[in-house]
Amino acid sequence: MVLFRWIAIGLCVLAEGARGGGCLAPAKKGCREIEIAPIVQPHPRLLINAADVAEIKAAIARRAEPRYSAWQHLKERADGWSTNAVATPYTGDLPLEFFTTTRMAGHRASKLGLAYLLDGNAAYAEKARQILLAWAQASPLPATQFSKTEYFPGSGMVAARGIVGLVYAYDYIYNYPGFSAAEKQIVEDWFRAVLPVIQAGIDRWDACYEPSETDPRGYVETDDPRYQYFDRQYYQNHLSAHIMGLLAIGYAIGDRSVVQFAVDSPE
Repeated sequence: MVLFRWIAIGLCVLAEGARGGGCLAPAKKGCREIEIAPIVQPHPRLLINAADVAEIKAAIARRAEPRYSAWQHLKERADGWSTNAVATPYTGDLPLEFFTTTRMAGHRASKLGLAYLLDGNAAYAEKARQILLAWAQASPLPATQFSKTEYFPGSGMVAARGIVGLVYAYDYIYNYPGFSAAEKQIVEDWFRAVLPVIQAGIDRWDACYEPSETDPRGYVETDDPRYQYFDRQYYQNHLSAHIMGLLAIGYAIGDRSVVQFAVDSPE
């Protein structure tokens, strides 16, 4: 469970940052304590790996519960989804609308990908591939044209939370023979295009914003530390979502620098 091991690390980094002063005191240059090793593990490598897949398949073969019943439920869903048309991706500028639509697409694609790993049915992987490419080839690229005023504090969070199911799907079907290198690059390019949106969310939470009745964002930047983390919200889901989104994308595409930034970076 590679990705889950980074949750605690990421949250610890966040907690240390929250103890700083000002509108987030910058880390000292050269203070990195965690070095990320090169990402060389084969796919799948986010939520499960090849050993986990073999263990689950063996449990299903033995009809061991609860995995056997869970598999029957997953297979029934995957059988239905594999014959459904791919829904049109959302390409508009409303962050919450993106989150709503991509969450459903990611749910289906990731479950289809998982079913493919456990069953080997190419129809599952093919439908997951079609969903991924529909989003990665949509124009404009989903999540890259968000309004600068809508859901101002949360657009980075919903970009990360919305895309993560599709990141899992990419990891699950990476070795599917029908998923070409060129297609993987298209999906990877889209994932990379979403990174600045997540970074914009990080930057907003690093700054100080006080509520405003006149600014269309609903907030205005200030130097008053009382408004750090949008009125000192030290414990919320935005910062952890930013980090988990970066971690998922970084590990999926094998970009060590993205993972390093998420886990421990002086920048």
